[in-house]
Amino acid sequence: MKEGIYNTFWKIIDQSRIEIPIIQRDYTYGRKTATTIKEKIVQDIFKALEEEDSFLHLDFIYGKLVGKENLSAFERNKTNIKALLKTIQSYASELEVAIDYDLVEQTKEEAVKITFIPLDGQQRLTTLFLVHWYLVQYLKLDNELNSLNKFSYATRVGAKDFCQLITTTFFDFSTSKMLASELISNNENYYSDWIKDPTVISMLSVIDEIDKVFKATESRFENYWVALIENNKITFDFFDLDDFELTDELYIKMNARGRKLTNFENFKAWLIKECSDNISINNWKSNFDIKWNDIFWDRKPIEQATVDIEYLNYFKTLFLGDYLKEFGNNNPNLNFDEIKTEITVLRDSESNPVPYFNNANFFASRINNYLKIIDVFELTTLNTLDSTASKYVSKYVSKPISEFIFNNDDVEKMTWWDITLNYAILNYIDKRSEIDEAFYQWLRIITNLIYNTPIESPKLFVEASQAIDKLIDTVGDNNSIYAVIQDLKVKDIDFFTTIQVEEEIYKSKLIMTDSNWENSLLIAENNKYFFGQIGFIFNLLEEELSIEAFDVISSKVSALFSKGILNNKSFLLIRTLLTQGDCFTQSGRNLVFYTTFPGTLRNRNENWRRFFKNKLDFIRKIINHSLFNKLDIIESLNEIIEVETKTLDKEHLKKLIQNPKLLEYAKKRCLRKINEGYYILGSSRISGYHVELYTYDWYLKNKKEGIEYISVKNIDDLPYIKIKTKSSYFKIELDSETAVFDLVDEHDTYIDSFPTINEAYNKIDKDA
Repeated sequence: MKEGIYNTFWKIIDQSRIEIPIIQRDYTYGRKTATTIKEKIVQDIFKALEEEDSFLHLDFIYGKLVGKENLSAFERNKTNIKALLKTIQSYASELEVAIDYDLVEQTKEEAVKITFIPLDGQQRLTTLFLVHWYLVQYLKLDNELNSLNKFSYATRVGAKDFCQLITTTFFDFSTSKMLASELISNNENYYSDWIKDPTVISMLSVIDEIDKVFKATESRFENYWVALIENNKITFDFFDLDDFELTDELYIKMNARGRKLTNFENFKAWLIKECSDNISINNWKSNFDIKWNDIFWDRKPIEQATVDIEYLNYFKTLFLGDYLKEFGNNNPNLNFDEIKTEITVLRDSESNPVPYFNNANFFASRINNYLKIIDVFELTTLNTLDSTASKYVSKYVSKPISEFIFNNDDVEKMTWWDITLNYAILNYIDKRSEIDEAFYQWLRIITNLIYNTPIESPKLFVEASQAIDKLIDTVGDNNSIYAVIQDLKVKDIDFFTTIQVEEEIYKSKLIMTDSNWENSLLIAENNKYFFGQIGFIFNLLEEELSIEAFDVISSKVSALFSKGILNNKSFLLIRTLLTQGDCFTQSGRNLVFYTTFPGTLRNRNENWRRFFKNKLDFIRKIINHSLFNKLDIIESLNEIIEVETKTLDKEHLKKLIQNPKLLEYAKKRCLRKINEGYYILGSSRISGYHVELYTYDWYLKNKKEGIEYISVKNIDDLPYIKIKTKSSYFKIELDSETAVFDLVDEHDTYIDSFPTINEAYNKIDKDA
């Protein structure tokens, strides 16, 4: 086939079908970011058709002609059959046998189907298709519209169906006052889902641009049509890659001057080519582009590029879980450093996972499951899922659960806890194939187990996923997860933290005795600080266990650890607890008070959870205090502080309670008691800068010009108050062995000792 036969759009469409392949990107000339390109090419085409001496050459169009070998066979067979029939007729005549026959020929189009698959130039071809189509619409050319029906997109079902609609329907643009795109979209056969197809959106935009530029010269449209199909005013250089014995790999090089295929587009093409035989879901290709694609749109106006990233991340995350499990099963030493690169790539939203999918021997057997999981969801299902699931997971996942599963455009920010939860949710749905009441029971239990267990590495994820698989098999298809969990022993649930396993079994038993327990437990669990671990609340009960008694205590404790208290910058919670005595915990040689910042699982375990375990009586005293009021919690705690401090007999506690700035100095929440002195550490070590509690408290209350405070770094040096006089200065420092305050001059010469700082200060001659 000579290239001249195919050097215009009409010559190609007259001789063959044109199908934009899956590996191509969407049509982009109609995007807002391509406005300049759109306007220029439409103007250039218009100029070539309008001006007699103007021509437009559109560079190279590369592609493959599929089925051309059948054309040669068709022509050869037709010639041979005709020759054979003539021979038979001649032979019959010699025998004086009359043979009459009619040779009914199939048309070339019926006998041979040639498809041109462009590998470079699809943007220009699509634009030319729309220009031809626009003129055909105005000129009402039936046969020509039928020919244009041979132009199609294989990238997305929506684009393919849209092309089918506009090439089988005439639209009355000449009398309509609407935009051309509006007239098309108002057609009864136009699907609203197409508005999410980027190729359709771009086509409509370019049609509007063509209409804007061409409409004023409607009277010359017949001339334009002749210029297109007879005068060859718009041409290109056509190359059939097969004629040059080239492979599709050349496309990558040729396309490098434009935008490369996205990772998602590469994945979709590879999936259809390599995995179709492994997918048994009906209409999966159509669902992939429409039904399932809608799920990743998440009902919000976003770019298709973002949707494609989220769509691909869904498969990446599922594959990552299976990949790590497969590696763990085949490598008993569990040295995940060996696949550090693979893990990094699969957790990178910008990476192309296809090589890893292709090399994994399990992918083909799992892809049907990955797609089946998506197929379980409908948009209505997602709305219900989000509204119901929020009370189960809001303390762990800040976004709606549907976004957590399907709209991760930044997968590298997912923690290993998040990846484990994603695995637990999707694999449960894989086994159950539905979202039912039991799913939410599973969600509550598994999130509590996951986020209260250390899962901070690929190795721990593998161990967690194996335990999850076992637990999913254990619950089976039971309608009540609680009914199964209540009968389990701690040893039946592997890997997860024992204290949380015990708690979930206990809570399941309560719910099975009375379903109203679930709501009470959820309310308690959803406190941001408790993070699902609420066993300590049961230990605060002083009467027989009941939902009512639990709710009373739970509401009080939740108020005590409410957001307003946790964010209080005056250390209100710890100061209130100090009114009941020394509630510090010992950490090495330091006394440590607890942070109100939830932090990581390790932070929680090393802070208030330790307090709940060892010093729960302090909380009991506060919530049972006569002045405690959960409805006005901040005011009530301040009242408790004021009343209780009056009778407090420990001076160092009284100072800490009455002066929050002392606690503020302790950046790591550490104090050190040495003999009778209390030293507030700026870090966690006495070798770092520190101050002495009594002298620093006095300084904060009395600081003015001439009074400074000197913190020190060495354990052998003493922090002190520096009092300046006219010609020198003095120091006031605590003698921790005798609990008195020494007055020292600028030469470190001891002057005298005093029981209080004020007495030492009053002895200084300020005029000296």
